[in-house]
Amino acid sequence: MIGKVKRKITSKISKFLRSAVRSEIENALPIISQLIEFQNSTKEDRQSFYDHTKDSLGSINFYEGLKDRLLSSGVSVESVDIDIQDFERWLNDFPEIRRYYEKMGDVFIEKCLEHYLTFRYLNISAGDVYIDIASSGSPWAGILNKRGGGGIGIQIRPFFSEGNQWHIYRRRCW
Repeated sequence: MIGKVKRKITSKISKFLRSAVRSEIENALPIISQLIEFQNSTKEDRQSFYDHTKDSLGSINFYEGLKDRLLSSGVSVESVDIDIQDFERWLNDFPEIRRYYEKMGDVFIEKCLEHYLTFRYLNISAGDVYIDIASSGSPWAGILNKRGGGGIGIQIRPFFSEGNQWHIYRRRCW
């Protein structure tokens, strides 16, 4: 009797475990080929090879080389010093930006500087249309709308449940 109960319990547990393992394997299969491709790729084919933001001062030669490549391709490049006092005034003029990004740790200064430089050097004013590509929920396009400029925020998000198709979401329009 005990042997029969033991076999029945073992059979049920085995079926359950097989089903759970099979389900996990099926969920992992789509990414396995990508992981293998990454593992077999050269360092130059990986984004991490080009990410010089972690040590920007140590990567100054990279940035100088990038500037030279852009210039040789006919792209205008201007080196400027950030006016810290003007940047702080701008942050006070755009408190929504400060509030949105200050919760994000080290991204705060990067994103605020990005919007500050865009605003200052593009001279965005009423009637202009500004498109924030890969806006990722940023309020910048909406802020420009409220101040009379046409801001559009666009975020591209992958939907892996439908294959590797990309869907574009337009968040805000004038």
